[in-house]
Amino acid sequence: MLALGADAVMIGRPFSIAAVGGLQEGVRKYINQIRSELIQAMILTGCKDIASVNRSIIFDGFVKSPTSSLCGIS
Repeated sequence: MLALGADAVMIGRPFSIAAVGGLQEGVRKYINQIRSELIQAMILTGCKDIASVNRSIIFDGFVKSPTSSLCGIS
């Protein structure tokens, strides 16, 4: 969703759960988890920084050849 221009997506509820279940340490662990997942996604997509995350990294469909069809359906 960041690649489409979002600042944050559906992040409030997990923060609330982390705060209720683990207080300050729970929130800290959740932030570290999100940070790790973002870094991993950036590495896998070749993004060096947040500014590099844009629409171009999104897979937008299959390459279709003239002799094949999606799932064998013509």
